[in-house]
Formats: sequence, C-alpha cells, structure tokens
Amino acid sequence: LGPAARRDTPPAFADLLPARRWAGASAAGLSTVVGRAGRQPVTVAFDDATPHWLVAGRTGAGKTVFLLDALYGLAARYAPDQLQLWLLDFKEGVSFTEFVPTERDPSWLPHARVVGIESDREYGLAVLRELRRELNRRASVLKRHGVTKLADLPRDAAAPRIVAVVDEFQVLLAGTDALAREAVDLLEELARKGRSYGVHLVLASQSTAGIESLYGRAEAIFGQFPLRVALPGGGGVLDALNTAADALPIGAAVLYTAAGAAGGRHR
Repeated sequence: LGPAARRDTPPAFADLLPARRWAGASAAGLSTVVGRAGRQPVTVAFDDATPHWLVAGRTGAGKTVFLLDALYGLAARYAPDQLQLWLLDFKEGVSFTEFVPTERDPSWLPHARVVGIESDREYGLAVLRELRRELNRRASVLKRHGVTKLADLPRDAAAPRIVAVVDEFQVLLAGTDALAREAVDLLEELARKGRSYGVHLVLASQSTAGIESLYGRAEAIFGQFPLRVALPGGGGVLDALNTAADALPIGAAVLYTAAGAAGGRHR
C-alpha cells in the first residue's frame, strides 16, 4: 500500500530523470518524461509524429515549470553532441537564467547554444535567421549524402537535434511591422521544413489569439504543431470544441497529439 500511495502523489523532479545520464541517441528523435497520468509516466517526443509543440497557460499556471521540466529531462537523457537548445524568453522574467553562468551560480548547461533572457524582438529575429541558416546547411548535407531525413545520415555526418523554445512568442510577432512579418515567414519555414532536418520548435504563450501578424497565416503555422499542451487557462491551443482545459487545477495539464482534437489525450 505504501508504494501505491506514493505513486498517487505528484511526481518529484527526480522522478522525471533517467537512471543513467546521456545514454540516449537522438538520430530517430528525442523523448522525455514530463509527468504522470494516474500512475503511468507520460512521455512526449520530438519525432516525425510530433515535431513541434504548442504550449499555453495563464500566468501562474505552471507553463515555465513545464518547459523547464521538459528541457532538463531532455538534457539529462541526451549528450550535447545529440541535442542543442536554442532558448528565447520574451516575458519580463528569467525563465532560462539557470542555464547560463552568473555570479551567484557559475554552473551552466552545455547543451545551450543560444539563451536569450528578456530578449528584444531584434535579437529574436536574428536567432530565427540563424536557425534558418542552420536548416539550409543541414539540407545541403542531406543532399550531399543522398538522404531525406536526419536519421538517415551516416554516423560521421550526424548532427545534433535542435530544440528551439520561444516563450511568450506573441511578443516577437506583435504588430504588423516588417519585423513581425519576417518573423512569421521564418517561423512558417522552420515549422514546415524542420521535421526533416532535426529542428524542432516549442512556442509557448498565455494565449495564441489576437496576434495581428498571424491573420490568415495561423493555420499554416500552427497546423505544423501536432503536440498541444494546455495548462489552466490555455485551452486556446486546443480545438474550439475541446473544453478539457477549462477546469484544470494548478499542477495539471492536458496533452494532445492530434493538434488539440479529441484522441491521443493525456492529463
């Protein structure tokens, strides 16, 4: 009864980590445990089925905690030569500060290639441009080896998978100026082509509604994000008729692998 009772309590952070560090190979994809549904661990992945994630939740709902759990879980499973992290934070917070050395804490995460803390829009656009250059470089490598997917590259030409997280991405796309338009174009290209080249996006926000620069483009972009994670107040990333996130308590989320429609659901 004791072990059963412990399994019914919320998981501790250590429960999300693997028994052995950096043992995973990322050629076919990435996966990590993000929580528990009942007594069963819930594993999410960056692969051909769920190449990109869309995450939403109101302030205080645990969106940043979810992102950190996923990032640390991935970094514990895959070595830096298997995984690179590109991290942008557009809110007035310090979501990713612990990944870089500071005077208070000199430790750092070796997987982190880019860490933008309280990023401005120009910096975010520069990062997206660099991601596109990396995507094009990988396309050339695949073409040279006569393959169509990162997983098919020979070992001596293998490249780490890239997970690019943009927290409060609506700030980057605010308005209808030239910067917002270029950012939308880049996100659409990265979302459309990233699956084949091992470039995976995570867009996180309190809401995905009312972003002017996405008018007429939202479906083309968000349609490439089959994994939807809705925390309390984040039901906007689900299907319009899906109310599964309406009554969630803090500490819970619903995950859908079919772009927020019914089916493939975990709570």
